[in-house]
Amino acid sequence: MDRTITTLTLIMLSQILNSAEPLCLDTLPAHSTIGFLGDSITQGVTLYFDKTGGRAWQDEMPRDHIEQSGLYHQIVQLFLATRYPGKDLWTVNFGHAGGKASDALRRLSFDVLPNLTDVMVIHFGMNDFGYLDYVHGKASEASQARRMKSYQKNMIELVRRLQGKGCQVAIMSPTIYDEFVEKKVKPGKGAQAELAKYAAWCRELANAKELAYVDLYTPMLLLTREQQRHSPKWSLTKDRIHPDNRRGGDEVMAYYLLEAFGASGVVYEVTLDATGRVLSSRNAEVDVHTNRDGLSFELVEHALPYPLLKTDQGFNQYVPFQSRLNRQILCVKALPEGMYELFIDKVSVGRYTAGDLARGVNLADNSRTPQYQTALGVRDLILFRKTVLEQRIRVIQNNLRFALKGEDGIDWDDPNSILAAMERVRKRSKVRGWKGYLFGVARYTLPRKQQTYAELAGIRRRLAGMPRVYRHRYLLKRVSR
Repeated sequence: MDRTITTLTLIMLSQILNSAEPLCLDTLPAHSTIGFLGDSITQGVTLYFDKTGGRAWQDEMPRDHIEQSGLYHQIVQLFLATRYPGKDLWTVNFGHAGGKASDALRRLSFDVLPNLTDVMVIHFGMNDFGYLDYVHGKASEASQARRMKSYQKNMIELVRRLQGKGCQVAIMSPTIYDEFVEKKVKPGKGAQAELAKYAAWCRELANAKELAYVDLYTPMLLLTREQQRHSPKWSLTKDRIHPDNRRGGDEVMAYYLLEAFGASGVVYEVTLDATGRVLSSRNAEVDVHTNRDGLSFELVEHALPYPLLKTDQGFNQYVPFQSRLNRQILCVKALPEGMYELFIDKVSVGRYTAGDLARGVNLADNSRTPQYQTALGVRDLILFRKTVLEQRIRVIQNNLRFALKGEDGIDWDDPNSILAAMERVRKRSKVRGWKGYLFGVARYTLPRKQQTYAELAGIRRRLAGMPRVYRHRYLLKRVSR
């Protein structure tokens, strides 16, 4: 009961706090692009672990070694591709690890504006408020006032510049700094309370400018407090800062973003009775007939289920994703008591009682359906885009500009010129850590720059070319009384 009340409270709070001018995914025109402008929480930090648990920076390793942040917009992309198939709704990563709103202004000219999207979701605050000052005990009232003033000025200017180019802007609050989780990573005392001020100001900015607003801070904070009452080591983050895929943080972020943007929760909802009469239908057309084998019908479906995996902790445990945003409901009323086997396209997908079917079965939970298997292929395609292609593009389009800051004579359109600058830096000093990772990715990617962009464009064409409708034959057979 406590958990149900808390979940309902989180949903109600998110709806109240996301009260600025809404942005509705259902009504976005076909061929719309959505950009996500932020820091490492948006860019994604991919950490690879060897057999001893040591951390390594590499471009590609087996998936089960990956611990990654920055997946929330990949989740949004997969949701868009499956819920609105064939509509060409495309997300673009404009994240910059370590970045602040001021850095975003500096990279508008070479990173953002040349690739400007129809919608831009702005997400800054974690680096702007200076969490390291709290970790090292250097935060002061004066320094925090300066940081807040700079953040406000730069965020307002970002909105002005983007709107001036005809871009629809949305503001997303900072995520939480998990100050109180029991973790070896040293906490920044007072950091969480300071970041709350940034989240509150983001809502004020959205209201003042009549922008769409996504409140992540409030529901993530309440969820964290609830979980840590029973499990002090529980966290949505791996390091107090970055929500990540192994702890459900990215799924929680994506859920509240999709809710705030009015995403449709319906794959389809179909209700029949035992005689074959269609009582209601939403997002699917129904052709029903009965025969000696049982109740047989055909559905013309306009969406695919989001292919949830058992490892998707956020969606499975912490938010009501399936019941609110992934509803593939088949309901059959007035069946005689007994057990029924459901076939889709001649494939047995499960057995259900007459009572289950009368209440409605959410087939989005069922990984054996042909629809789920189709959506799983889409998921793999988008995962490759995110973990390989997108990370390479962020390095060559943005990160190298900062890593090679101060190097003269670089022609950024010439891969050989960039490689030569990297070699000069390498000869002057040892290149390790994050910069070493960037240089490693760049050495592989720069000679293949056009190929990488072509692969990304090919994925977009494949998603945009997905069928808009899916036709499936269903058979419901009584197998026991």
